[in-house]
Amino acid sequence: MLNISSSAKTAIAGNGRTFKARITANGATLDSAIKKITFTYGSCGANTFSFGSVFISYADIILSESDIVLADKEMNIEVGVVLPDGNVEYVPMGKFTAGVPDIKKERNKVSIKASDRLATTVSYLPTIKFPATMREVLDDIERQTGLTIKTSLDASGKVTKAIEGTVTSVLSVLSGLLGGFCYCDRYGEVVIAAHPTIASTIIYEERCLNPVQANEDKYSVDSLTVIASAGGEDVLGDEIEEVSFMAGNGSGIAVENAYMTQGLFDSMKNRIVGYSFNSCTARFMGDPTIEQCDAVKVIDYHGKELFVPCMSLVHEFDGGFTYCCSSASTSIFIASLRD
Repeated sequence: MLNISSSAKTAIAGNGRTFKARITANGATLDSAIKKITFTYGSCGANTFSFGSVFISYADIILSESDIVLADKEMNIEVGVVLPDGNVEYVPMGKFTAGVPDIKKERNKVSIKASDRLATTVSYLPTIKFPATMREVLDDIERQTGLTIKTSLDASGKVTKAIEGTVTSVLSVLSGLLGGFCYCDRYGEVVIAAHPTIASTIIYEERCLNPVQANEDKYSVDSLTVIASAGGEDVLGDEIEEVSFMAGNGSGIAVENAYMTQGLFDSMKNRIVGYSFNSCTARFMGDPTIEQCDAVKVIDYHGKELFVPCMSLVHEFDGGFTYCCSSASTSIFIASLRD
């Protein structure tokens, strides 16, 4: 969660809240022209739990008008809560850019679909020698692209062979080797993070705007298989042995990552094997400080606690503010917690 003042926290947690939004771009600021903004964030989406994802965030904006040139200009977007003294404390929502085709003008309305800095097709060709640590690869990407890439995970493990491709595909490989996911934070910096294991905040069902729907039981990743080489036959017809790494027993996840080694697997497996959460979707009275690296603890009317990582997170501003948090659907039984 983003840090804000105690006054802002109290205002957000209260009733009768008022929010404002502003967009700064090309040296100018828009505020009164903003009618609605929908922000889409996440770690792996609301369908299937995974790791190694690179999640591009989006801002869908509706303006009554715009005298500012926004096409191909990075927009710094903020949402603020009005404090009791009338001042507004703004929270950064991200840095987004829209190309000319993504801006539609119809009469007195402007519709914009903007994406964050991870929406890049730039290629990465390493300028370092391999074997190299994952941190050295990330540093090389930073030098070539100007991106800032942060991680609190141990990136000292070595990649034995050169990785190349688009920046996003390489970040996906590295996120997978670390057992995490990649996203762009509210300040435009790229982050590789582990899926959260502790809830950032507690939400009671009274703050929900629709009945909470959740799986009856927690989903747990009981096993993990990473296939480095699928095996088969070479051009001469000789058998090639499959190279894979496994941990745990029971139902779980199987992925491919050609750069995985036993050492890297041993370092990341415990972030995935045993990871558990409640599959849940709920729409709440909004809190713009909640991020995709967060999890929320939802407590229903009967006192049941749900641990819900923000695998899919949609914030919506329209004068008020709501957000919808979803974790991956992993089983077929769905029930309302009001029942």
